[in-house]
Amino acid sequence: MKWRLVVFLLVAFWPQSASAHSSVLILQPFTSEPQVLALFALGLFIQQGLPETEGVFHCFWACCIAGSAVAALNLIRFEPAEQFTLIALITGIIIAAGRKLPISLSLILGAACGGLSGYNSWPDHGSTGDLILSAMSAILGSSLIVILVSSITAEINRLLELIWFSVAVRVIGSWIAAISLLLSALLYRKLV
Repeated sequence: MKWRLVVFLLVAFWPQSASAHSSVLILQPFTSEPQVLALFALGLFIQQGLPETEGVFHCFWACCIAGSAVAALNLIRFEPAEQFTLIALITGIIIAAGRKLPISLSLILGAACGGLSGYNSWPDHGSTGDLILSAMSAILGSSLIVILVSSITAEINRLLELIWFSVAVRVIGSWIAAISLLLSALLYRKLV
């Protein structure tokens, strides 16, 4: 027991260089409201269509890496807030309607959300190693949001076996669509 305390104290007080965001890199997706909304919507969308939509998540994280590479190479420069809001709106409407998309369209939805999340994860300045670490941490954070929303919702549905639970998920989808409309109005107001 004493050796654990010694190891803890050594790790806790080991000298390191100061880093402004080292402890919160994984929380980067929470700094963008449209991104969080799109990620929550994608998680609910995946849960609603399981097991067929499991591949959407794999497409999502692969496109996160590709989107981060696009941002790293500075091929395109834009602010993805409007696109995240559009993805959240479309996904919210699909969830509220309770309809299943063909797998090809579902993969496109996952790819679009993933590409934008990866693009948004690339930081502006720093050394290459720090930029890669920051981007990978943010991609991990985005992936965890989708995984947690999808798996927690699926587990609640499995454990409670409530008949009305699918209706509750559809109501949340309609809320996501409504919030997306309001958020897009705010974004449009900033642009004008």
